[in-house]
Amino acid sequence: MSTTNNTRTPEDKERLRKIRDQIQAEKPTLDQLLKENNHTVPLTLGEYLSIREIAAAMRREREHQGLTLAEVSEKTGIDVGAISRIESGKADNPTIETLLRLASGLGKRIVCSLVDLHAGKSETV
Repeated sequence: MSTTNNTRTPEDKERLRKIRDQIQAEKPTLDQLLKENNHTVPLTLGEYLSIREIAAAMRREREHQGLTLAEVSEKTGIDVGAISRIESGKADNPTIETLLRLASGLGKRIVCSLVDLHAGKSETV
């Protein structure tokens, strides 16, 4: 998609309109959309946001260290494009292994907490 200053080109607008029209005409179910994109279970919004928080923190750290995507790729063995997609949110469900490798390449580790959904208690693991 070509954008400048968060504006869409006429071609992008037309492409998105066609996608919206197709979805409205076909009205696919969630199961159909998941199958079409090779997913079995959708992420919850909370899961998605947690992944985005980690990816954004990794991007900030990479930039803070003055590292390029290519340098992180060399350290981790993860493709530059894959790192870029994770950092930009286009890879919406990277594996924990990939995230751990990226963190390690930045000289960091990921720390997780187990949180009780109802009482707000947490235990760091």
